[in-house]
Amino acid sequence: MAATQSALEVPEHDTDRAAHFAALGFGVVPMPTNKKPRAKGWPDLEMTSAEEVEEMWRSFTPSGWQNIALTLDGWTVVDVDPKNGGTASLEKLTAEYELSATRTHHTASGPDSLHFIYRADPDRPLKSAPLDPSRYPGIDIKTGRGSLIVAPGSVIDGRRYEVVSAAEPVVAPPWLSEIQRAAQYPATSSVRSRTLSRASAGRPRTATLAELRAVPALAGERRSNCEGRAVHEGHDGAGSRGCRKPPGAQRPVEASRISSSRRP
Repeated sequence: MAATQSALEVPEHDTDRAAHFAALGFGVVPMPTNKKPRAKGWPDLEMTSAEEVEEMWRSFTPSGWQNIALTLDGWTVVDVDPKNGGTASLEKLTAEYELSATRTHHTASGPDSLHFIYRADPDRPLKSAPLDPSRYPGIDIKTGRGSLIVAPGSVIDGRRYEVVSAAEPVVAPPWLSEIQRAAQYPATSSVRSRTLSRASAGRPRTATLAELRAVPALAGERRSNCEGRAVHEGHDGAGSRGCRKPPGAQRPVEASRISSSRRP
């Protein structure tokens, strides 16, 4: 990455940002400001490489600047919603289980609203459903081809989505499927209660909730308003942009390889 861009930052222009996340392994689709993709049948229209973004992005977004949705085929996201008790549930969950460090995004729903992003474990499939609403209210699982999350850099209702941790995504921990299955089939399933020692685990842990709260301020507080205006008012995005896919699969795009200059 260029020296002026940290690992927590994403390219400013939507085309460059879409190529950035496609190179990380996500499917990307354009999205207006209401958290729903613009195109019908969007699971069939996802772009999964920087080359596809370069070729097709503007055909779906002729008016320019767009928010971006990340599709979740091959991914599992633990979605923490503070409005429904997710903050207390996350504290309880992290006290009972070991959460290995993984990529984490901050959403626009509140200071403790988080997306923990894992690679899906094909041997322990999860459903897009609450984790366990009785034990952990406010924590949902999002996964699979028909699910999506809002990409960092998007602005909805004047609030910007951010990257909290750019750690390499790890495979979803097996106890997630155990918890969800036990909640769905309580008569036939059980989950072993456990408290793992982070000091003895021998691998990086996730940040504490207090650390995760210390995220950058939202767009209106720390960035100029030009991007927010671009998202809501639209710019002329006609024309192609050069986006080259970096060598190697699912690696972050270097800023020097995708231009982050604004289009007039």
